[in-house]
Amino acid sequence: TVFEPKSPSSDSICVVISEATGSRRQFYFPFAQYLSEQHNLHVVTYDYRGIHERKPTQWNLVEHWARRDCAGVLSYCLDKYNEVVHVGHSLGGNMHALLPSPINEKISRTILVSATNSYLMYHKWNLAFLLTCSSLYILREPLCRFYGYYPARTVFRAGVDMPSNIIRQWARWALNRQCFVDENGQVFTDGFQSLKCPILA
Repeated sequence: TVFEPKSPSSDSICVVISEATGSRRQFYFPFAQYLSEQHNLHVVTYDYRGIHERKPTQWNLVEHWARRDCAGVLSYCLDKYNEVVHVGHSLGGNMHALLPSPINEKISRTILVSATNSYLMYHKWNLAFLLTCSSLYILREPLCRFYGYYPARTVFRAGVDMPSNIIRQWARWALNRQCFVDENGQVFTDGFQSLKCPILA
């Protein structure tokens, strides 16, 4: 969804909002509308493929969500507008670790909102922590096998339903202190190292 300013200037600035794992682009509409109307900015919100789809899919968090969806939207905006500012919420901010270096190098500024390392041992051990662990590591596979997707919205009434492979990757990352690692345990470092713009976290 593209929010266009009422009186666009010649020095066109576009804000791309990348969502959190369990969100939809509509959640960011009020913020996008505010940036467009009050600050005369072009704003783009988007969904990762498979979000809120209740059907089996084999999407991959790195190859599809990061290197096709996020990278595709950013590439489009980098070609169309003079300057691109990236606002990443949670996983959306950590996309920089997984993006191709040429895209990271062209971003003018980035704002990270709650874009943390999701390693479980960094979290407080409370009821919410236990519920997260049970949904990620005990209930995940039975639910994925029964529904064909991860039914976060359908069963838990929280977030959105999402592809099984996505939640499996996220669960694996949450067990690793470095978080963003490939299948061999090697850390994705090129992305973060190629990000040279000012960052507000």
